Amino acid sequence: MRKDVKEATSFKNEDGFVSVNGVASDLNSRSRISSLLASSHRDFLLSPTGQQVKVSELKDKVIGLYFSANWYPPCRNFTQLLGGVYENLKSRGAAFEVVFVSSDEDSDAFENYRSSMPWLAIPFSDLEAKKSLNRRFEIEGIPCLVILQPNDNKEEATLHDGVELIYRYGVSAFPFTKVRLEELEKEEREKHETQTLANLLTNRNRDFLMGRPSAKQVKTSFSHAFTVISLTGLYLSREAWKSLEWLVRKKVLFSCVENHSMKLPSLLEYVTNSEIKVKENNKNEKYMKELLEPLEVPVSSLIGKTIGLFFSAQWCLPGVTFTPKLVSIYQKIKQTLDDYTNEDEDFEIVFVSSDRDQPSFDSYFGTMPWLAVPFGDPTSKILARHFDVRGIPCLVILGPDGKTLTKQGRNLINLYQENAYPFTDAKMVLLEKQMEEEAKSLPRSEYHAGHRHELTLVSEGTGGGPFICCDCNEQGSGWAYQCLECGYEVHPRCMRVVDRLRSSLER
Repeated sequence: MRKDVKEATSFKNEDGFVSVNGVASDLNSRSRISSLLASSHRDFLLSPTGQQVKVSELKDKVIGLYFSANWYPPCRNFTQLLGGVYENLKSRGAAFEVVFVSSDEDSDAFENYRSSMPWLAIPFSDLEAKKSLNRRFEIEGIPCLVILQPNDNKEEATLHDGVELIYRYGVSAFPFTKVRLEELEKEEREKHETQTLANLLTNRNRDFLMGRPSAKQVKTSFSHAFTVISLTGLYLSREAWKSLEWLVRKKVLFSCVENHSMKLPSLLEYVTNSEIKVKENNKNEKYMKELLEPLEVPVSSLIGKTIGLFFSAQWCLPGVTFTPKLVSIYQKIKQTLDDYTNEDEDFEIVFVSSDRDQPSFDSYFGTMPWLAVPFGDPTSKILARHFDVRGIPCLVILGPDGKTLTKQGRNLINLYQENAYPFTDAKMVLLEKQMEEEAKSLPRSEYHAGHRHELTLVSEGTGGGPFICCDCNEQGSGWAYQCLECGYEVHPRCMRVVDRLRSSLER
């Protein structure tokens, strides 16, 4: 979501030039850049170190006007991405420059934000220049990156979607010309047409994904391990016990624990005991650590399966909240396939991490029963760009042939639960028809326990559409119960109906 930015007023002066809040811009002159970025009392921009850089030094460069603000998180996130692209291009000697046009609330916020930027900036004090640029380029939301081509005064040469281009193509978008963008679009179409699991999930150095031992493997191995513990009094490091604790929490060890002298309650107490002893160079500890190491699962073993690419990170609260639901749906789909289908059909999920460090990745992946791209592998960023992932969590579904079925997997899981599988167009049409039929039997209006106003049943054709459920905070579309007074919306399944009298008393 973008944040609205106030617009300034404009008028033509007596010379016929467009003047915005007193700052003249002769758009038809050769000094277009100077007219845009300088003012009557200033002919310079600020460098990252605070030095003055003449606007004239930007001649013959591709310029990105970066409208942004420190107080808006999406701006800060994009600034990091743009910084990487900028540094990469500069290291190649590319004729590219970025100019920061601030929407910060005060000079301290401006200086703090600018300290994270390696490019130039219009001084915070020059409010008139900033207003003129916002008006000139009709900036309605931030972050926004307007791309200006050198020595080209044609309006069609100016791009307003620089943010989207950087997210989509990164460094490859330079020099942002029409010809270059057409080339990239053609390459992108060809990549999607020839897309396979192998070229998506492998690279020169890796042909596998990280996986977890199956419950059967773990139980068999730990049966021996617990015999060793019982007979030898094995001492493990805290790290090894933490890994063991994860397996206990996942209920993988229930049966093998109960078959040995150490019962589950005492094991849990022992695992969490702050005085666990550490014994170095213990061969049994080495055995346990090897047992707990993630498996290497060949990507080739996934061919022919329906695959979900789960883009998320431990720092992302919506992702952490959605993960347990996805785990439950994943297990139900797997169980259904085990019970009712042949071995040729299967479903798997691959975690594509945006975590910031290895411990965070390990901790978050430890809550998942599926596979993962190894932490730090460049494939993660390549996949995010290939599927144009703008925000997380995101669930992209690939069909058995490796082609993309939908990038709206998260929404489909929220709408249809495990019934969304196999996520094909035919299945979606069937589910939509079922939802239409079910909606016919739903009350036209109800009072919800979480809201004071009456809610009305709406569909996309009667004022509904994509929404965020105010009860479960997950995406929704199609049918919803909506408050016509304030816009409050919930999934029909999230309705907790109360009678009108009770609702009136609560008010």
